[in-house]
Amino acid sequence: GGTIVTDNASYDLSMRFNALSKVPISLRLNDEDEDFPAQCTVLFKFSAERYLDMESLGILGAVFAKNLTAFNQNRVYRQTCR
Repeated sequence: GGTIVTDNASYDLSMRFNALSKVPISLRLNDEDEDFPAQCTVLFKFSAERYLDMESLGILGAVFAKNLTAFNQNRVYRQTCR
């Protein structure tokens, strides 16, 4: 349900997800290469703290990461079962 962001940032993939109406989540991903491992970062807008406290934002980020990982595992499973 995310949309690709083209903001000329130096990432292999940048996406935005609307986790909550006032709290979008940005996902920034760099694939592994010969020098560095893959790295993924989840970011919130600075204004997110107006709507949720820091603990709630942390929980939201953890739930988002868990759901994204589960989605990917289901997708890989379905591809290998074909």
